[in-house]
Amino acid sequence: MTRSLICLAGAILIFAGAHALPSIAHAQPSADGEGGPYQDITPDAIQQLESEFPGLEERMQRAVREGNLYEAEPLFDTAYQAWIGRFGPNNEFAAETALQLASFKARLGRLAEAEALVLAALAYYETTATGDPIGMSVALGNVAGVLQLQGRLDLALSTNARAIALLENNYRDRLRALIYLRNQRADFLIAAGRYREAGALYQSIIDYATYTMDPGFAISVNNGLGLVRERLGDLERAEAYYINSLEFTETITDPSTRRATRETARCALGAFYERTGRLDEAEALLRQCLDHVLETMENRRPEALENAALLVSAQVGQGEGGRNLRRSAQQLFDILQAQDREERAATEDMISHAEGYALYADAAWLATGGNRLDQSILALQQTLSGPSGRAIAEMAARHMAGGTRTLLTSLVQDREAASAQIANLSEQIRSGFDTAGAAQGDRQRLIRLRREAESRVATIDAQIARDFPDYFALINPRPVALRDAQALLGDDEAILLVVPSAHGTHVVAITNDGAEWHRADLNADAIDGIVRRLRWDLGARVEATEYEIAEWESDYPDGGAFPFDRQAGFALYTALVAPVEDVIGDRSALYVVAGGQLAALPFSVLVTDEPEGQDHNPDALRNTAWLADRYALASIPSIQSLQLLRQVERSEGSAITPDFAGFGDPVLQGEAQQRGFRNLRTVPSANAILSWNQSATRARMADVTMLSQLTRLPGTATELENIRQALGAPEESIRLAEQATETAVRTADLADARIIAFATHGLMPEDLSILTEPGLVFTPPAVATDNDDGYLSASEVASLRLDADWVILSACNTATGEEGSGLSSLARSFFYAGARNLLASHWPVDDEVASRMTVRMFEILRDTPGLSRLQAFQQSMREIRMETGRDTAQTSWAHPAFWAPFVLIGSGS
Repeated sequence: MTRSLICLAGAILIFAGAHALPSIAHAQPSADGEGGPYQDITPDAIQQLESEFPGLEERMQRAVREGNLYEAEPLFDTAYQAWIGRFGPNNEFAAETALQLASFKARLGRLAEAEALVLAALAYYETTATGDPIGMSVALGNVAGVLQLQGRLDLALSTNARAIALLENNYRDRLRALIYLRNQRADFLIAAGRYREAGALYQSIIDYATYTMDPGFAISVNNGLGLVRERLGDLERAEAYYINSLEFTETITDPSTRRATRETARCALGAFYERTGRLDEAEALLRQCLDHVLETMENRRPEALENAALLVSAQVGQGEGGRNLRRSAQQLFDILQAQDREERAATEDMISHAEGYALYADAAWLATGGNRLDQSILALQQTLSGPSGRAIAEMAARHMAGGTRTLLTSLVQDREAASAQIANLSEQIRSGFDTAGAAQGDRQRLIRLRREAESRVATIDAQIARDFPDYFALINPRPVALRDAQALLGDDEAILLVVPSAHGTHVVAITNDGAEWHRADLNADAIDGIVRRLRWDLGARVEATEYEIAEWESDYPDGGAFPFDRQAGFALYTALVAPVEDVIGDRSALYVVAGGQLAALPFSVLVTDEPEGQDHNPDALRNTAWLADRYALASIPSIQSLQLLRQVERSEGSAITPDFAGFGDPVLQGEAQQRGFRNLRTVPSANAILSWNQSATRARMADVTMLSQLTRLPGTATELENIRQALGAPEESIRLAEQATETAVRTADLADARIIAFATHGLMPEDLSILTEPGLVFTPPAVATDNDDGYLSASEVASLRLDADWVILSACNTATGEEGSGLSSLARSFFYAGARNLLASHWPVDDEVASRMTVRMFEILRDTPGLSRLQAFQQSMREIRMETGRDTAQTSWAHPAFWAPFVLIGSGS
């Protein structure tokens, strides 16, 4: 497994460890007297409030003692709402309750809610209780815990360091709070790979934790030491620590505490055995753990998923099917299904649902020999569930509600704008957590703005739920049952679902009258290696080591043309497509739903017969049996996407229409350059041109000086002009040079355009920060503003109102997701805005090829009534490949780098 249960408490949150358990019954009136921050919190007021919630504290305490998050969360929420409802948010008791409630929500994966609660507590300590550094340190520790779960480890470490410094500098005697914070830091250091530092910290607190803290915390520290030794390769000592934790639980006198901690320690030992390949021992322990979880807790709890996944992983690792594996796999599936109904985000220390479903598919294949497709196809689709499918679902829901000019569309886009503002404000707030002083005032301003934006979202959601009650159900991505997937397909169509996993790659072929499931031996790591090499050969931007690049370049002939590793393409076809082609038969249209790194590779470059000749020889490349010749290929994010796109297809009109809008050839000061194979590998990332902006609506803005230095792309003007002429559209339908501005795009009425083309630079981020979005480059203004900085980001694309049959993104790498797989957020945004089909590229497109291919596609559609977009796209690619007049000593249009960069994403009908 890529993740496994570590059983560390401090990595989650600090809780309110420095104070008593916050609840109504623990409240004490303030000694401030009249006029203080707690002037209304009198003994009588507390007694009256407590009488309204009889037995609440006892139930809260029991839920915490038993570790029952689902029971604790609503109880603490009741207490929190009672405090702020009666006395307002700025009191110690509301702040402490907020921290505890945040801990439960974070452990349940509800990170946005947890973060809001932590910020509320932090606001209290920074503004009202400025003389309480202990409370402030606890609040900061909780902030650090949320940051770690969000994957912001560097910021989590620095925020934790600030919290520790507050106590070490002023309150070293408050050892309990300091121990919690040091333990949290050790957990973070493990996540950062700084094992020896983590071990030293754990060692410094182990005695105190063992003899003066609660047993669960002591076990957490001991298991932390075990994990440190494990990561350092000292497995014997690591095992001793884990066993010591298990033995320690027998000294605990309270029966319920003893049982809960015993299962925690047993689970940690079982996870250790699973990670180190001692699978028989792991299975025995993990079976006990899972049985305990399902017996004493709800299967919605995170521990249920972790335990089930570990158990199934141990059983799959043994390579044997049978009744035990079938039982465990079904339990895993049932837990995943139950938790899918929860609003739970994947966090850094938990297995994701996608990983869980992939593991279930591996187990089901092993246990049933591939005979459990009805349920497994649901699981395989869930591994791909994500923002791409949701973007198409939201577009379809708006179209079903009446199109782009409806109240629903206005509400949804207002909600999207407010949500983007929340994300930007949140990132600016987080960026100052590790600093004090002047930053606090600005942080409170940002927190206030965020609350206002959250209030707007809540108001919009309430109106949507009232006026459009089916909307939220429609937009939730969900798997499509096998029989429903088959009903989507015509006699000449098939779906190919391809999902790499840790143990192989699952392939399902579906037609209207059949289906077949196969698992190839190539696992996700092997697929990743092949895809990265092929993308390098194709001129795509690939993260690679110097050694890998040197190895790949050694295959290139000196002074000759760049080759393409057709043998690797043939290997992928042989492993993934050939085993299910009996079901596909002679159908001509194939919809590919690919997961992992395979989503970054057009299946058109797979080779269906043993290659002949040299990989760099133009004639050999032209005569190669490409999958693009056998099938007209479309990419779709999910089977549900095809289902929804079919529901919003136009029922009238031809596939070709003169309602066209094009934007390109922005005025840039860099040297004019032709787009093409390896010409634009040096285009900067989005990170390089975006600078910090303190606007509440945009956290980053393009640096117009840097933007203007990009190379100019005069070939894009020719491409758009040729498309315009092929469509018979008027001259004013395209905006070039000085007219190709961000303002022109955002103010144009694009709802009537059936075909929209963007031909310009497309920039992608170097990292996954929400502040660094991919986007399209336009003519920069003299001075950047919120409305126009020359860079149309993905979130700004999402605010457009489109009703387009086609959107063409003739820019660099607009298809590939930011993590190297999936669909890019830029491409997703066009679907969200209203596109039905998207033509996007996986690597830089040659200027002349781009113009020829797109124009020929529209000409073929115009001249051949009844032909689908897919077929026209297939034919235009083939014409480019068969062109012999473009062969040189270094390049040829027969190379797939020229004819295969584009993918058609959509139904293509």
